[in-house]
Amino acid sequence: MTSKLSKYSELRGEREYFKLLAANAVNRFGDSVDSIAFSLLMYEVTGSASMMALLLTVNYLPTIVLQPIAGALVDRMNKKSVMVWMDFARGAVVAFIVLLLYLDALSTAALFICVALISTLETLRIPAGACAMPALLEKEKYTVGVALNGGLGQVCTVIGLALAGPIVEGLGMEWALAIDMATFFFSGAAIAVLKIKLPPREDAGKVSVRAVARDMGDGLKYLKGSKLLWAITMLGMALNFISSPINTFYTPFVTDNLGGGATLLSAAQLVMVAGVAVGALIVPRLEKIRIRTTATAAGLIFALSGAATPLLLLLPTLAQRTVGLLALNLADGLALGVLNTLYSSQFMIHTDKDFLARTTGVTNSLLMLMSPAGSLMCSAAAAVMTVPQCMFWLSLGCAVLFYIVTRMRAFKEL
Repeated sequence: MTSKLSKYSELRGEREYFKLLAANAVNRFGDSVDSIAFSLLMYEVTGSASMMALLLTVNYLPTIVLQPIAGALVDRMNKKSVMVWMDFARGAVVAFIVLLLYLDALSTAALFICVALISTLETLRIPAGACAMPALLEKEKYTVGVALNGGLGQVCTVIGLALAGPIVEGLGMEWALAIDMATFFFSGAAIAVLKIKLPPREDAGKVSVRAVARDMGDGLKYLKGSKLLWAITMLGMALNFISSPINTFYTPFVTDNLGGGATLLSAAQLVMVAGVAVGALIVPRLEKIRIRTTATAAGLIFALSGAATPLLLLLPTLAQRTVGLLALNLADGLALGVLNTLYSSQFMIHTDKDFLARTTGVTNSLLMLMSPAGSLMCSAAAAVMTVPQCMFWLSLGCAVLFYIVTRMRAFKEL
């Protein structure tokens, strides 16, 4: 059974948790500025949409391929040190990009190497970071801790997205990336002074290929041995998969079919992120509803909003379509915020601390695999259907898939 959801007031006095919260929030702000600046930089340097797509693929690969190894490796190390040094190292790589950009020496090859390096460092950082909050909070506070962390992170994302454009246009690309660099260094410094002990697990011996391989197997075995934990993982995988139709077809639909432009896309993104923040923050208020019921309802809202989006074409004016689109985006964001928080908190609650790093490595790889799988599905559908048809039928199918996943027997325990 899950622990009882708590109220935000119960986090009062958790000073070390709030230090971690500050580090995470600043990180999210930097990531949101980076998401705009880096996408512009990638296109500017490569000069090719296909090369940019390849660069994004390189960004995903370390997470998919290396996460299980990283989880097992990090479990044999001091996780606090891993978090600190990975933040500093990522900041250093971004600083190197800024330097190359300032010297007008940033080539496509150098950008590929830097992106792969940052993604690899992040792959090591993720399983170490997953162990931080459980070490600071009692299990009864996990849900509210995850909710506040997620909600505040999304608020910082909204602020970052709103400021990213003016920063790039007003101060230049170098300053936008310098801000991202500074957030990495701030996060590393904040975690360095955190009063938290995240030593290697007690039975960790010398790091070797055989030992890491054995730990990977132990993490997978632990995951398979818990029907409830596997069901929670399936929930996360399903969420990533059902996001594919919206993620793939949203921009062409808004620009080519709906008649909107960059301003509408930006406004819609901000509304969705704001919805995610609110969705995350309201999760502790849903304690009277069964977690399984909440997850099912949120997943269906998310998927069916995607199916409803093409129906906006039935409205006669762009103004009406815009209002409808923003309303659907808000619903999407609320549902996504609830689902992300439920997944993270329940995974944390039902995973033994000694297995958290190893299991996180395995599950993150499985979750990330769902994004390219969904993209391939969308690509195949686009060969035989129009964009609005793809959005409608694939989102409808995803709603059915998500409902089936949440009907798994193991979810009855939630």
